[in-house]
Amino acid sequence: MNLHDLQKDFLDYLYLGSDNITNAIEDTFLARLSIYRNNVSTGITNYLREVFPVTEKLVGPEFFDAMCERFLAQDQPGTGDIHQYGSSLPEFMATFGPLSALTYLPDIARLEWHHHRAYYAQEFPALDLNMGQEALLNYKPDLNASVFLLRSPHPIDTIWQQVRENEDGIKVDLNAGAVALLIFRHRQQVQIWNLSDAAAALLEAVKAGHTLSESIEEAFSHPGSEMLQEFISQCLQAGIICQSQHSQTNR
Repeated sequence: MNLHDLQKDFLDYLYLGSDNITNAIEDTFLARLSIYRNNVSTGITNYLREVFPVTEKLVGPEFFDAMCERFLAQDQPGTGDIHQYGSSLPEFMATFGPLSALTYLPDIARLEWHHHRAYYAQEFPALDLNMGQEALLNYKPDLNASVFLLRSPHPIDTIWQQVRENEDGIKVDLNAGAVALLIFRHRQQVQIWNLSDAAAALLEAVKAGHTLSESIEEAFSHPGSEMLQEFISQCLQAGIICQSQHSQTNR
């Protein structure tokens, strides 16, 4: 057996439960290897539990553990940074048969993943407000690395908040309407804002690479634009809209 095959069999043993590697391992080490495999699986599941605590509460600990086992068999960590792992769990949940009736749940998981990533994301430099009004309006800013936008047909922010604060279940009208959420970190605290259509359109236009002027023009075509000036000021102060990380001549 060459090194590549040995490494593949080892990973298959850890994540898929394959026993192919047992033929290449002395019996005296198999028991230790089994303990290691259990520790890896338990460690990853505990990490996912910390990232998706509301999701776990909604489905229950035993179901969550079983779901993570199925997920880990399908999608393993690809880097040494464990905090990068878990981004595809919401998509897995959306196609996981036992959850088909809970249509809001994948978006709850997406909200929790964005909350997790916002906490660990780097900070980009603030937008230079001294460049002059014309230059500022024609500038193509970025959303900061800790900024995430999430739309859902369900009131997932209300569900998320209630589950975090209460142990007696949720009392939310799932047909209360769609939400557009802004998840971002400011002063080491992750915040979640429920956006108007105009505010969401503004940030989506910035994310798409439009100038600040074009983004504002797009936002004013949506409901909620009467509060847009105050929202833009808040975004600039909180570093939500920041200096571009790309050359303006190439955008």
